[in-house]
Amino acid sequence: MTIGLAPAEDPSYGLAGRSTPMAFVVSGCMDRLFEAGFIASDSSVSPATRAEWEAGSSDLAALREGLVDFVIRVYVEWKESSYKEEALLPSRIGYRLVRVADGKVVAEGFAEGPPDSEDAASHLEKEAAMAGAASVASCVELLTTLAKGDPL
Repeated sequence: MTIGLAPAEDPSYGLAGRSTPMAFVVSGCMDRLFEAGFIASDSSVSPATRAEWEAGSSDLAALREGLVDFVIRVYVEWKESSYKEEALLPSRIGYRLVRVADGKVVAEGFAEGPPDSEDAASHLEKEAAMAGAASVASCVELLTTLAKGDPL
């Protein structure tokens, strides 16, 4: 089973040269998928407002051509840390598991990011990766069931 990961975040976080630890969220997602034994690929981060992300969908035709079975669309919301200037922590990560063949959303939900703390602000990369892994955990559980041949 082949899985695609389609990350997104609000474009306002990239303004004025400010960057987010999004690469670490994606890394955590991908690590969790690989650990579960799935073949996974990710796309570049899409700039989108929460409303755009909720209304939109991935380019399923391109995913079908790439022989992707499911895509996990994730949307990261960030919060500024009160402990370290310029530190952004994932506050909430929304996810949608979409079957590429027909576009059906088979699972959706969200994972909360870490609470703001001095430790979290000092270890942004680790916290972002753990939040990413947590956000796809439910999807991995369902995908593992499907890989065993259980129907939806």
